[in-house]
Amino acid sequence: MNVRTVMENSIFIAWDYLDRADELGNPEVARQILSHSIEGMICEGEMRPLLLSTGAINAYLNYRHQLTLAF
Repeated sequence: MNVRTVMENSIFIAWDYLDRADELGNPEVARQILSHSIEGMICEGEMRPLLLSTGAINAYLNYRHQLTLAF
């Protein structure tokens, strides 16, 4: 798979999971965090969509957790 396909598939997996778990929140923020997280892992050489999506989900959930701690 090429990088673009891996990134798209990984974002789709993460988005679908967060949506089904009712954790999505603001779609634009979610898109930015998921994309940035996956892009960073791809730059480090990771190309497995399931691992990329899991890392992105964790990054997004950590972001949401930090927001709740701040308020």
